[in-house]
Amino acid sequence: MATKMTDKQKEQFFRKQRSLNFQRSAALDDLQTEHVELSEDRVLDRIEELRRHYER
Repeated sequence: MATKMTDKQKEQFFRKQRSLNFQRSAALDDLQTEHVELSEDRVLDRIEELRRHYER
């Protein structure tokens, strides 16, 4: 019997699907992209780095 996914699992699933869809769409335009998968903490750290850089 399948169990329901938690909100966090749904978020991770849709984030991964969005990334795969982008890669497939880019491949149709002959663009090659590397698959990059970051942890939740690393994503938040990277967002903070970018905010500090651009909100001077």
